[in-house]
Amino acid sequence: MTQSHIINMKPKSLYLNLLFALLSFLCVTMTSQRVYACGCIGNSAIEAQYKGSEHILEGELISISLRRVPEPIDLKDSFSVHVYSFRVDTVYKSNTINAKDTIEIVTGVGGGDCGFLMELGKRYMLYDSRMPHFLKGKVPSKLTQMYTNLCARSKETTESEIVELREFIKSYVKWWKFWLW
Repeated sequence: MTQSHIINMKPKSLYLNLLFALLSFLCVTMTSQRVYACGCIGNSAIEAQYKGSEHILEGELISISLRRVPEPIDLKDSFSVHVYSFRVDTVYKSNTINAKDTIEIVTGVGGGDCGFLMELGKRYMLYDSRMPHFLKGKVPSKLTQMYTNLCARSKETTESEIVELREFIKSYVKWWKFWLW
């Protein structure tokens, strides 16, 4: 609308437009919810992920559950996380998890929370990520837990991923042996 258009507008029409704008604004602000956005893009390099992970495991997904945990900002509210039961076959890096262990993998439900979604019965290569502070101790379990998300290198197991990881580990161990002598 131009300035002359507004001046020539009848008061009733002007008030209705203002009322509509105010009600629209109130509807948007009063019904909005807290949203989260995933901040990573792409796959992390294997060296960075190896050095930053406490656990790197390969195995099979054996069960899926959805659990509610308290919202970190407003403890009266809650949100969901996936908790996957995972049977470990191969341990590439870990001081606490062994082959044949069953552990739980905690991750978001997908989308803006960076959740890593998995399918029952499939095999995965899992790289852990640091458990967010608002989840620590909030997902009770008797099993060992680790956290992963889209920002970690976790993916369905492929031969190329296994080869790349093993080659990196071999070169990394040689480098450390050289410097320790």
